[in-house]
Amino acid sequence: MNSLYVPAFCGHGYLVMEDSIVSYQCAETFYAEGDSGIAYDDSDIAVLWPFESIGGKNNLIVSEKDKGLMSFKQYKELFKRKS
Repeated sequence: MNSLYVPAFCGHGYLVMEDSIVSYQCAETFYAEGDSGIAYDDSDIAVLWPFESIGGKNNLIVSEKDKGLMSFKQYKELFKRKS
């Protein structure tokens, strides 16, 4: 078993390369209505995901929640309004 600490408000993403169980632990009570994120395939961020390691992008499994995430530009605009 491995753990990774990600500080609050730190953007993060991952590509699981083999059968795995991934779970989260929050520092506070989780409120789904406040949960948000940035689309993994946002062209402004341009992450070079190693999809060839999983046999191509067609083998990618993305949760329904993550399919609806916003662009980085939209995320920055949302953050501006809240600060």
